[in-house]
Order: sequence, then C-alpha cells, then structure tokens
Amino acid sequence: MAKTGADLSSEFNDRATEFAELIRGLDDEQWHALCEAENWSVGTTAHHVGQSFNSTWGITEAIMAGSVPPVSWDDINAMNAAHAAEFPNPDRAETLALIEDSAASVTEAIAALDDEALDKSAVVAAFSPEPLAARNWIEMVVISHIPVCTSRASKPQLLARFRKSYVLDPEGNRFPFGSSNPCAGATSAASSGPFRFPEFDQ
Repeated sequence: MAKTGADLSSEFNDRATEFAELIRGLDDEQWHALCEAENWSVGTTAHHVGQSFNSTWGITEAIMAGSVPPVSWDDINAMNAAHAAEFPNPDRAETLALIEDSAASVTEAIAALDDEALDKSAVVAAFSPEPLAARNWIEMVVISHIPVCTSRASKPQLLARFRKSYVLDPEGNRFPFGSSNPCAGATSAASSGPFRFPEFDQ
C-alpha cells in the first residue's frame, strides 16, 4: 500500500528530529571534525543538510507542478561547493535553528499532501530520465538525504557514521528502495552529490 502524506511526514519528522538531537549534543571538537569524503566540517555538513530541507522540498513542488528545471550533477556539485565555501564554520545555534525550523515547515507541507498530489510526476534530470512521482522523490531524497541517526550505538559511534555519510563507494551507498529504486543507474559512482547516503547498520 502506498504511503500517505501523513506517513511520509511522520518519517521525515522522526529522522529530522533524531538528526537535530545528534547535532545538539556535539562538542566543539566534534563540530569542527572533518567529514571524510567531502572534506567538509561536521558543522558545514549539518548546515548543508538543514538548508537542503527547503531546496529538496522546492523540487517536490516543481514535480507536482509537472516541470522541474534541468539541473545536472555538475550543477549540484557546484552549488554544494559554493555552500561549503560560504559556510566553512557555521554558528552551531543558528545551524540547529535552521534544521529545526526548516524541518517543521517541510513536515507540515508533506502532511498536507493527498494521494493525487503525491502521484504527480516529472523528470528530475540528475536522477532519472523517466518521470519520478512526488511520493517517491519525498521518500528517496527529501527523507533519505537526512543521515540515519537512530541506533543503539553510542553517540561517538553515531558521529563516526555521520562523518562517513558522504562516502562514494557504490557498494556502500544505496537508496532505501534498493533494487526497485526508480533512479537506479541514474547517478554515477563518481558523482559527489549529497543525496547518496548509506543506511547505517546497528
């Protein structure tokens, strides 16, 4: 059975809340530590995730309107690099506020969607040459772009996993849809985009 707006909203809110709690508990050393693949600080990466809530939701709205501006992975990588240059050491309180405020807005917006809106589709060129339904985009990107922080592991273990969340090894990165991912094959192993998060094992 297809997930409803309420289902997707709850999943997004749960993961965003878990992520905010992880960020809230970091000390200065952890905040300034470097994430391995992108060579961004944890703070810069956290700010990127918070900022992405609105940008990935904007693409959701474009999908539902039936037309997404053509954006390539080169464009995405350039925007990510510009963000990292602009926010090399973001303020922690401001970053947490960005995460929480943006998450609240997107949570409410997803919850308001009915099945008709969720079934609307459009091509998202960087991900697939075929039309992608808003429902799938929300689950595959809007939600899955947030690192998975729920675990029985300790905070240092969770932080270590978060710091590896941009690893580009194609064997370690997968969308939650697995082999049924409608965008399978649409991104290359060389892409350094932020949407390729690994699932975190216990």
